Amino acid sequence: MKSFFILPTAFAALSFLSGGLFLDGQEIDFEKQIAPIFAEHCAHCHGEDDQESGLRLDRRGQMLKGGDYGQPTIVPGKPEKSYLLEVVNHTDEGMEMPPDEDKIPAAEIELLTRWISEGANWPGQMQAVETVKSDHWSFQSVVRPPVPKTKFANPVDAFLVKKLATENLKFSPPADAVSLIRRASIVLTGIAPTPEQVSSFTKEFKSNPDAAYENLVDRLLASPHFGERWAQHGSPLKTSKYHIRLYEKLFKTPDLASLSLDGGFSDSSSRPRSGQSFGKLDRIVAPGVDCIGGPNARLASGR
Repeated sequence: MKSFFILPTAFAALSFLSGGLFLDGQEIDFEKQIAPIFAEHCAHCHGEDDQESGLRLDRRGQMLKGGDYGQPTIVPGKPEKSYLLEVVNHTDEGMEMPPDEDKIPAAEIELLTRWISEGANWPGQMQAVETVKSDHWSFQSVVRPPVPKTKFANPVDAFLVKKLATENLKFSPPADAVSLIRRASIVLTGIAPTPEQVSSFTKEFKSNPDAAYENLVDRLLASPHFGERWAQHGSPLKTSKYHIRLYEKLFKTPDLASLSLDGGFSDSSSRPRSGQSFGKLDRIVAPGVDCIGGPNARLASGR
């Protein structure tokens, strides 16, 4: 009976060694060692007929680009950055490959790792490049169009009047001083102007309309109410079930601080989510909704 198992065991050992796991001096042979792995475990979902997640594993260029998840499937020479190895090692929870199956044999994972480390050589496809083809505007090259020749000095007005002309439309009549200050005040701060502000602006507008309007906008942008008005649209607080109570303290949030103090995009996007990790700063810092924790939580001030 012992001799019955000796031959199969010997063949299995030879087969294992021929896979290249212990043949460190030899370069991986794609056709003999890697292609069969893809054919057995991957082709039915990521081959010529079906491309789940927008990924094909029968084209090297596609693997370099990656699928819908935005990560390259392989990075030649860098197995630690190759998403393929994450999914076959089952280290990315929920993305284990093959799905609903055990991991592929360790010897095959080792072959894939060595293949990527050696540069992911793929005979006949080393120069292949996958290009994105789409008519969506975000994939198109930015081209500066020529400004239409009109009587308007502002390029924006020139484009607008050209488009209006195609629809047989014209600009609305210029707004008067009262309408301008009401529109600007409500849009920028959410608060209507006082009678005194309207009277003052109207007088200034009569002498120099352009300067008066520019000064008005500058004043409104410098108002703390501008931060209160616009921070509500991007503040993480609005997604919390405690947002009504917390909104009363909005003046302490980093969204408002960044807007009102001209902190720029970097401040507005990073500080609400970082909480107090920046330490004591020269501007207001407070934790975002993920750090709040409940209705009794305190909003930190980092003055």
